[in-house]
Amino acid sequence: MCNEGRKLLLENAELDDTEIRKGVQMAIDSVLENLSHSAQMISTSEAIAQVATTSINGDKDIGALVARTIELVRRAEGHIFITEGKEPGVKLNLYSGFKLDWGYSLSCFVTKKKKKLCVFSHPHIYFFTEKLSDLNDVLSLLEIAVRNPLLIIAEDFDDYLLDTIITRKLTAGTKVCAIKTNVPPDLFIPTDCLKAIVSENDTFIIKTRHTVEEIGQTRPDEVGGTSRADTSKKKSIVTHAVNAAKAAIEQGIVPGGGIAFLNASKVLDKLQTANSDQKIGIQIVQNALKMPVYTIAATAEVEGSVVGKLLGQDNPNLGYDATKGEYVDLIKEGILDPLKVIRKVFIGATSMFLNKLREGQLEDPERKHKKYKKKKKLDDVGIIQGKPII
Repeated sequence: MCNEGRKLLLENAELDDTEIRKGVQMAIDSVLENLSHSAQMISTSEAIAQVATTSINGDKDIGALVARTIELVRRAEGHIFITEGKEPGVKLNLYSGFKLDWGYSLSCFVTKKKKKLCVFSHPHIYFFTEKLSDLNDVLSLLEIAVRNPLLIIAEDFDDYLLDTIITRKLTAGTKVCAIKTNVPPDLFIPTDCLKAIVSENDTFIIKTRHTVEEIGQTRPDEVGGTSRADTSKKKSIVTHAVNAAKAAIEQGIVPGGGIAFLNASKVLDKLQTANSDQKIGIQIVQNALKMPVYTIAATAEVEGSVVGKLLGQDNPNLGYDATKGEYVDLIKEGILDPLKVIRKVFIGATSMFLNKLREGQLEDPERKHKKYKKKKKLDDVGIIQGKPII
């Protein structure tokens, strides 16, 4: 995106950056609207497996497992956790439990700093439907925390009591986490939990394990490998597949291979602009949208006519399969992208370009020199920033 913009800016040194940004923003809005309208929603296990498989370069076994896990989760309104296993392979484990819509009160309770989570195995959980203000109650609970991890859930905490809890954690290493929320009076939290996972915004309570035939509410996929590095790599792959599948279910899918962006570039021809500078801004986005398909064609060592042919046809799913060397229906072939993912990519790239354009980082020295000379000439006749100084 930035490279395409720089080329056009270098060719047109006297452009108005403000008007260019207006043109770019017009193009961004139009592209995002087009992408949303062109997305196809998915719901079947087959389609979900296809998305998951595509996102991890064709591993059908993991794709099928992810689809099966998501289908179980959707039926039971559950959640998915990816954990590291002790044996090679990917396993589906089912657990019952539930999610609470509140998390830790302060970040000092985090036990997994990289993930910003507080994770306890076999914790004791106590909750209070009102403000916790009795020091004896807190001290008694902290004695329990010497032997077992402890979650304290209350509507509120007196400041000095919260300070007592934090001090005990930091100085004595007490495994404790305080959660501040309006606790429902009928809330039931089991005391035989296997694990509690607390983030800044929510808490997952994992209670008991089930067989595959039973429907639980919380399902971790256990990922193991031949080494720590192998396990970490496989866990990352499974996590990516799950996230891609979730994104596809949430906002739908679009044809992959850069075709969704190429199709979106067509609608920019119809945009009405107030001046030529805005038109340049639109052209910058339009050229960038064509680059993924150009790159795929160049990598496959085929002629640039591929892009021209795709731009000249009306089937939004038609694209070039570089592995087969032929034009195919990308959706049917499983070459697709979750809309949520490519929207994020597009917004990130255009935001970076706008920021660099605003800060003048895309200008070449010659263009900056011309701007400087123009400003100095105005200063010589007694005008600074449009105001007379005489």
